[in-house]
Amino acid sequence: MNFKDRTIELSQIESLYPCRVDTVNPYSLMIAPVYVLMRRNEKLVCVKAPLDFFTTDELDALKRYEVVYLPVSVKEVGRFQTAARLHRSFIEPVNGGSSRAPFEIAHQVMKATAPLWGAGLAVEAFFASIYSDELCGPLPSDQLMHGRETAIVRHEEGILLGGALTFVLVQLGWHSLFTLKWIREQVYLRTVEGETWDHPETDWESIVRDLKHAFAGESVLSLPVLNTIEGDWARRLAARIRKLGENSVTRKYESLSLNRTGGFFNEAS
Repeated sequence: MNFKDRTIELSQIESLYPCRVDTVNPYSLMIAPVYVLMRRNEKLVCVKAPLDFFTTDELDALKRYEVVYLPVSVKEVGRFQTAARLHRSFIEPVNGGSSRAPFEIAHQVMKATAPLWGAGLAVEAFFASIYSDELCGPLPSDQLMHGRETAIVRHEEGILLGGALTFVLVQLGWHSLFTLKWIREQVYLRTVEGETWDHPETDWESIVRDLKHAFAGESVLSLPVLNTIEGDWARRLAARIRKLGENSVTRKYESLSLNRTGGFFNEAS
């Protein structure tokens, strides 16, 4: 995934967001490029790209810097992480006991989802992947290492497909965290291994197939994209999105885009 400014002048450090190294979790997907201050060269150098991750050893090596820096845009992306934490609290058992009623979960999820779709009623696969990583936790470290080292293109595709699918399933009422985590891992692992998803055998595999074909054009969930998909799941999700469009909270927020002015990505990815 390409992005701008792999090296930043020291004079721009005030426009960046500092983050303590000891708060970064190993194998969690990075929501933005991560920079380290090289004092000898008086430059900030990118050490991780968006959707990449740090290993435990890499974080140990970074401890001497104490702080890394990210673009201020992470504060906007962070609303996907905040929503994921809220959703997780909805779908996990209450006080270790029984789960909330499905209608209650659906209402709360829809309420927390409104700012994510935004006024443009669109969610890009990148942001859905950040949401899913926060909801489900990091993918297994051995799988991530294998995918990144042996099949970088399929590695990124697996992250985006698994993230988008998880986001879609939550919207459609799939509220078992165990099931969501398992499916996301399966999508990632099988995509890295070369699965084309052309012959689905389950409902969720059919959605992956449809997403893969739709994302061949633009990796975004939106009404125009959903209208090109024949599956019943796409019609149901489109109906939910239209309902969200009537919500004043939804219209209050901008639909985030990686290519928006001032963003940290190039148009190519």
